[in-house]
Amino acid sequence: WWLKWILDGTFVKNLIAIDTQKWLWVTPSWNHYENFSVLMAQVAWIFFTLVIIIALTCRRRRYRLFYVAHQLTLLFLFIGVAHAWSFWFSALPGLALWWLDRLSRLVVASYPTCVKRFSAIPGTDVTHVELWAPAVASTYTAGQFCLINVPGVCKSSWHPFTVNVSGNRVTFLCKADGPWTQKLRSEASNQVEGAKPPVALCVGPYGSLNPSDYSEGPLFLAAGGIGITPVIAVFKEALNRRVPGVTLLWSIRSLDYLQLPFVKEVLESAKNDEGVKVIIHATQAKSEELPASSRSVSYRPGRPNIRECMETATLGKGPQSGFAFACGPGPLQEEVVKISQELGFGKTHVETFIF
Repeated sequence: WWLKWILDGTFVKNLIAIDTQKWLWVTPSWNHYENFSVLMAQVAWIFFTLVIIIALTCRRRRYRLFYVAHQLTLLFLFIGVAHAWSFWFSALPGLALWWLDRLSRLVVASYPTCVKRFSAIPGTDVTHVELWAPAVASTYTAGQFCLINVPGVCKSSWHPFTVNVSGNRVTFLCKADGPWTQKLRSEASNQVEGAKPPVALCVGPYGSLNPSDYSEGPLFLAAGGIGITPVIAVFKEALNRRVPGVTLLWSIRSLDYLQLPFVKEVLESAKNDEGVKVIIHATQAKSEELPASSRSVSYRPGRPNIRECMETATLGKGPQSGFAFACGPGPLQEEVVKISQELGFGKTHVETFIF
């Protein structure tokens, strides 16, 4: 109808003209009586169109605007029913899926959790939150994420972060990049030693990589900064499953990132493993500041040569069965994807952290 009215030149008259509440111009020369519900429906479609535009343009960079704007959908549904009672037939399937999702999250959020560690990692922009969450840990697979809520920061906000699991403990490493994560870090920085940690709720886990994707070598894993969180999970899983030909490349600004919980423990366990190769580049460190390299873990200054690392990872191994995985800044991901395609890697996967 909107397209027809635009072509007929009656769009504005039908939408905002004073007499729209009483007369609907079906054609430029013919109108008939309509009640207020027609105008309500047109206004509702404006709101719904606005929601779609915001969803397509603002979801990642202005998530709060995206979240708040979606509340207009409730107004759209209300007006739709007021316009035509039979509208509920069309709205019911979507509402039912949304309601089931909310109920599922409510049930999962009620599982017992307890914050064991809450701290700001010195020299970095990362906040460490560790939960005792056996229900989450029991269903976790490498590369998954969870939604976390910290009422002391914001009671209504749930935010997705990659999780890593050790036993019944779930580790979140949250980069301070946005109002919520910056406030989270502030809370952690101001935490008095010995004080009771804040309450946190956890829902998930969601997503995951298919383990069959990285069941054969060569396996090339690249991370930049905090992008190590999903990559180290896959790296640990590959170690546990003894996947041959594993290479991990991690580029960091500061050596302080080497103190990230969970990451530190996994790298320590891999330093004498002959089946893996770990290359860590500290872009702002001098050669004399680097830790001593071990059999499997080497430390280098400056930026990495990704092509050289990937070509070395495929020496003596057919890349057709290989897997390349990158998480970090856009240029790093783009270069890994480009080179993996040129070398003929069987599968390539990237993950992007924006909000």
